[in-house]
Amino acid sequence: MVGAAHAAPSVGHSQPWRFLVVDDAAVRERAAVMADAERIAKAAQLDLESGQRLLDLQLEGIREAPLGVVVCCDRPTPAAGVLGRATFPDADVWSCACAIENLWLAARAEGLGVGWVTLFQPAELAALLGLPEGVVTLGWLCVGWPDERPPAPGLERAGWSKRAPLDSVVIRNRWPGGVGAEVPVSRLRAPDRLQWSVPVMVPMSCSPHRPRWVSSTAPWTGSSAWDTPNWWEGHWCWPSAATR
Repeated sequence: MVGAAHAAPSVGHSQPWRFLVVDDAAVRERAAVMADAERIAKAAQLDLESGQRLLDLQLEGIREAPLGVVVCCDRPTPAAGVLGRATFPDADVWSCACAIENLWLAARAEGLGVGWVTLFQPAELAALLGLPEGVVTLGWLCVGWPDERPPAPGLERAGWSKRAPLDSVVIRNRWPGGVGAEVPVSRLRAPDRLQWSVPVMVPMSCSPHRPRWVSSTAPWTGSSAWDTPNWWEGHWCWPSAATR
């Protein structure tokens, strides 16, 4: 899986990715608390109904998946020193996104599930993992054995978003403009959808720590769970400067 990620294309064949493997439960818990705080903060920015839907979503992969993979971009090389980065300085980060795609496809081929979590303040996540200056993360990948094989992404099944038609994202020759041009759809709010009144678990408080949950009645949002055997041993600490 990580080998497939390492085989991804990269700008100037620079291979800027570093794969930080996290199997320490204490580190995963600290990362999950960070993500909880960001989710609560995000929900507070939405209207009441959309915020509740966000808090209802099953986003426990950081805790429940047996393995976390944080794809980092090691950026100390000046952009001008890498073929193709002088004109597109962020192409090294895009290259790391290609590595994530490769990892994801390889994981799926092996029957594994992957979830990509970006509910972090980058500086806080970097501090947790001991990243040196010049190394940035692209979020947290939760990897584990799922107990289901859903036909669509979780947020799509939960009604938070839906797949855009192909013809709405393909543009020919020039970007459309002028009168009548369609405005891109905002994903800030959850779309309207059918609702069912069923018992779900909702937070009692907006603490920066893990929310306490009580049974309530709210629109059904769907959920998924992980079957989490401890199937991998790895390392979570970024190596010190002396060992890099």
